[in-house]
Amino acid sequence: MTRLAVEWSGDGPTIAFLHGFTQTGRSWREIARAFADTHRVALVDLPGHGGSGGIVASLEEAAELVTAAVGR
Repeated sequence: MTRLAVEWSGDGPTIAFLHGFTQTGRSWREIARAFADTHRVALVDLPGHGGSGGIVASLEEAAELVTAAVGR
C-alpha cells in the first residue's frame, strides 16, 4: 500500500498539519513545536511533495491517504 511520508513528534491527541502547494510538512515545524508538548503532531508530505513526491493521487485519494497515515 502507498504511504505518505509523515514526521511525528509529541504525545497526546493527534493533530495533522497539511501544507500548501509547493511546500512540505516541514513548513509547519516551528508552529508544530508549540503543540508537541500536549499533542501527537503529524507533519504530512502530501502526494507529489517532499517524501511523498512519487505519489500521484486525486483529491479524494489524497484524503484517504492522509486518513490512513494519521487516522481520523
